[in-house]
Amino acid sequence: MRYSLRFLLLFGLAFPFSLVATTIIPYKNLAELYLASDAVVQVQSGASYEVTENGRTHSNCEFTVMISAKGSLSAGDVFTLRQYSSYDPIGRLDIAGDFIPKPDRNYLMFLDENDGSWRLMLLSYYVFEESLKESDYYFVPVNESLSMGVFPRPDGVIPEPLTAYRAEALMQLLQQQGKGPYVPWDASSAQATVSTSELVSDRALPTGCDFDLGLGLSRWQNPAISMYYDVTNAPADAAERYQSMNNTMNTEYPGLDLVYSGSTDFTPNCMDNSVAGQDFIDFLNNNLNGTQSMLLLFDDPCNNIPDLSNCAGTLAIGGGYMLSSTHVYKGDTWKNAAWGYVVLNNGVRNCMTATNYERLLSHEFSHALKMDHLSAALYPNNNMNPTCCNAIGPKDRECMNYVYDLALPVELIAFDARVLDDAVELRWSTAQEKNNDYFSIERSADGRQFLPLAQVAGRNADYTTAYTLTDAQPLTGLSYYRLSQVDRDGQMEQLALRAVTHQGKDSGYALVPNPANGNAIFLTSGAREPGFESLQIFNPTGQLIYQMQDQADWNANRLELPIGDLPPGIYWLQVTASSHSETLKFVRR
Repeated sequence: MRYSLRFLLLFGLAFPFSLVATTIIPYKNLAELYLASDAVVQVQSGASYEVTENGRTHSNCEFTVMISAKGSLSAGDVFTLRQYSSYDPIGRLDIAGDFIPKPDRNYLMFLDENDGSWRLMLLSYYVFEESLKESDYYFVPVNESLSMGVFPRPDGVIPEPLTAYRAEALMQLLQQQGKGPYVPWDASSAQATVSTSELVSDRALPTGCDFDLGLGLSRWQNPAISMYYDVTNAPADAAERYQSMNNTMNTEYPGLDLVYSGSTDFTPNCMDNSVAGQDFIDFLNNNLNGTQSMLLLFDDPCNNIPDLSNCAGTLAIGGGYMLSSTHVYKGDTWKNAAWGYVVLNNGVRNCMTATNYERLLSHEFSHALKMDHLSAALYPNNNMNPTCCNAIGPKDRECMNYVYDLALPVELIAFDARVLDDAVELRWSTAQEKNNDYFSIERSADGRQFLPLAQVAGRNADYTTAYTLTDAQPLTGLSYYRLSQVDRDGQMEQLALRAVTHQGKDSGYALVPNPANGNAIFLTSGAREPGFESLQIFNPTGQLIYQMQDQADWNANRLELPIGDLPPGIYWLQVTASSHSETLKFVRR
């Protein structure tokens, strides 16, 4: 028996690429999710293939049901999932949080039935991939789920964390839920210490910032953007809240010029499974401010998202198109962004306070400005953490103000750092300079604390000019070089940041055994004189749970760390030394 599963389109990219973000409220636990789902199945994926309909090309994948824990799907049934991402001759629409299946893999899915077809309950958030580890099978959250924003439940209940489970034990627990009338839920017997949670990889932007979103760097070349909202189903305070959010973002991010432009009336045709199809582009081009427009829509007009259930589910999606045209900014090539949008689900305004509602909007419109999530572990209490909703914080400002900077007196073409034998060579070039006193080059071991390295006088030429600087005594391991420009009146502007790894003569730190089964783990060092200034252990939420200063109690370059009081799980150890900082991941079993 064959079924068709229609994927909901949530966020986008395009040649133009459209890119969007998703925010959800999780269910209390998998039992509550099980009861809300129309089908719960373990499936095997086939190969993906493309289908063109009405001029738009979609990626489909067939799945064969292996085990059914709930619903009308039975073992042997085949259904087709269609990715939210698609493309046409104009460009490509991609969805952050979109589930992208791999061929010949086993997955656990929670499905919603919609007009005879199927769709995932919360996109990729509750999709688990079966993984074989040390002779045991686990269900592990797919990587795409990590790109989704998580909003706290309005009832104050802390939901069961997204984690890995022993596959057979979890299927047994889920099947027991179907025996009713009420089966208490206790997932502890199925939970495992295996997890896909990882620290966000740092780019050669300010450490921790990401404007890639999986498709290359993208930004609005002109940050003067007209902001509109659709009048259809707009809440009573739509204008007030939207304008307040607009003012807050302009104040916190002075490089932006978001212009509150009031209401408009747009009715999407929904033929392309998205509010942001060709009709959306045509409307913005013909009725608003063209590519320099962003539009807020209410109540999910194309019904792509399953409705909220007691304020649980997907809250909002936000993104914008990415054109094939490019520009050079701070030494990097960026694709031009255009046509931004945010879509709110049904009844979202009633699920949160006015303050959190505005913070949710600023979070989603930051995705439309091409800013991806920050690591909650490294940068807590920032607006762009995956867990919503915080006020705009210092890391938000650092990232956004780097990418949307005020006009610079120096037009940077390129900035590169490369290892040459025992040195690091820095090269940069400018297209033109005006009132440039000198360049400041700083160096950092962790991307956060920078120290002056050198100053190079500017030439103030109106033609291409090249510069070279050699760091003859580079730091060992990963280090960062920051190039800034200083005006004759003393004003400084950061131009670019580059990362480089210099192996040096000594190896770094390591943790053994890892995973750790006992009450201790050993920090080892390849340095001739091991040591550190500080040592900190963080749990997956970023909470500092252990700290010590160097007490030089090394035995054969090994330092014993007691971990007997740590519950099973994943942790991060940050070692800070005078010349560099390293972060090591370990598992406590």
